[in-house]
Amino acid sequence: MNVMKKAWEIAREGQKKFGGKVKDYFAQALKMAWGIVKNAMEAVGKIILIADKDNKCYHVYGERNGNIFRKRENLNESQMREAYGYLAVDLGIKVMDRYMIENGVKTLFDTKTW
Repeated sequence: MNVMKKAWEIAREGQKKFGGKVKDYFAQALKMAWGIVKNAMEAVGKIILIADKDNKCYHVYGERNGNIFRKRENLNESQMREAYGYLAVDLGIKVMDRYMIENGVKTLFDTKTW
C-alpha cells in the first residue's frame, strides 16, 4: 500500500464530506494513512507447518515480520491442529507455508493463502 496515494484518497474523502480544498486535509490525511500502513505492516504474519515424516511429528511456528513469535515442536496430529487453529483463527494469520521433512531433507510442500 502506498502511503501517499492513501493520504490523497483520505484527503479527497474529507473534502467531499466537509468541503474546502483537498490540500487543506492533506496533513491530517497523511498521518491517518501512515497509521493504516504501519498497522498493516505489523500484522504481516504467516504460519509455518512442518510435517516431519522421519520422526513422525509436526512442528508449528508463528512468524511475524520475519521473526518467530510462537514455536510448538514435536506435536502429534491433535496438538498440531490446536496450534495451527490458534494462529489461524485466534490471531487471524491467513498465510501458511507447509514443509515436509523426509529422509533428512526439508522441502517446501506448498503455500496457502485464504
